[in-house]
Amino acid sequence: MGIAQTLLNTKAQCRHCDGNADLEFIEDGLIAAHVCPKRYVSRIIKYSERMDPKEFKDFVQGAVQNMEQVEDIDIRIARRYAWDLGIDRKSNDPILIEAYWTQSYRRTRNDKPDRLALFFCSNKDFFFIQPLNGDEKFCKNCRK
Repeated sequence: MGIAQTLLNTKAQCRHCDGNADLEFIEDGLIAAHVCPKRYVSRIIKYSERMDPKEFKDFVQGAVQNMEQVEDIDIRIARRYAWDLGIDRKSNDPILIEAYWTQSYRRTRNDKPDRLALFFCSNKDFFFIQPLNGDEKFCKNCRK
């Protein structure tokens, strides 16, 4: 999706190391993750013209595996409008919908340095789990 990659590709502050987290696009550009240089995933975002929150929730649950249970309240929905994105358009209809999950929501916040956390493989578009203080940048398959 060109709009997401062009207008929404911004840096964010990593919630794990306070460094910059880049937006990395996966799944044909329809899903992205804010990922820091240590590969920690701060947020997963799905972009669509029509959103199925349950489908996105299932995707996130698959990524976090047995790390935690993803609840409906963990998935947030935002509508993006032309005026919001700096696009000149006469219609006030949303032009893009974002569903997003943030790893460190207060509901699931855990300050233990060895707790399990979600990371993104440096080599492939795969999420993997390791302790927050782990230093792997590759999923188990890429480490072989």
